[in-house]
Amino acid sequence: MRAVLLLIRFLTIATITVSIGLCNGNLAGPCKEGEKQALLTFKQHLKDPANRLSSWVGEEDSNCCNWTGVVCDNLTGHVLELHLGNSNSLLNSTLPWGVRYLNLSKAGFEGIIPHQLGNLTSLRYLCLGDYKYNLKVENFQWVSGLSHLEHLDMSSADLSKASDWLQVTNMLPSLKELHLFGCGLYHIPPLPSINFNSLAILDLSANVFTSSMPKWVFSLRNLVSLSLNNCGFQGPIVNLGKYRGE
Repeated sequence: MRAVLLLIRFLTIATITVSIGLCNGNLAGPCKEGEKQALLTFKQHLKDPANRLSSWVGEEDSNCCNWTGVVCDNLTGHVLELHLGNSNSLLNSTLPWGVRYLNLSKAGFEGIIPHQLGNLTSLRYLCLGDYKYNLKVENFQWVSGLSHLEHLDMSSADLSKASDWLQVTNMLPSLKELHLFGCGLYHIPPLPSINFNSLAILDLSANVFTSSMPKWVFSLRNLVSLSLNNCGFQGPIVNLGKYRGE
């Protein structure tokens, strides 16, 4: 996970916005030397079997603003965006006051997700999905500081040790989408109160729960999509209208 730590440090220094999908660089520049060296160091800890980052070279006349996947400010030369991964970008604009969109799915990282991600307090969108258990989470306390988070996707990360996953996500006031497909979850801890006031999409499919389905799920008034395929819940499905007061 050293690559992720390096990325977090760079995000803090250069306030870049990270999204998915490699694209051509722009013609801004020249880029800042410190940011260029940070990118080169970051590259050393990435897996790039397709050699997509072949333009990321350290020659003196190499302008990092023209590197594949790097977008710079046309006036200042500061790096604003990094496009990494395998799918199309969902980002339309940059936000200079802080990173709001961070999508690192399929980026090849391994190990424990660093708690320093919780320092990116402006995040609205965080995707660390599709790692097939190569990423692990020991607790969710670092998520608790992301009070603006609207979309959280950690599908296929190993959350089996994160016993506080529900308590923490329940306290995120802006959360609209929670995707935890195939995360090795096996326990639904009790909730003293339900705060999922904005939650519209909940995916707990392909986990290994052994309890009955929690009744609070059916009291979520803004819920429009609920995915529970092969999640292990036992017992009958209760009357949804009963718990919504319909």
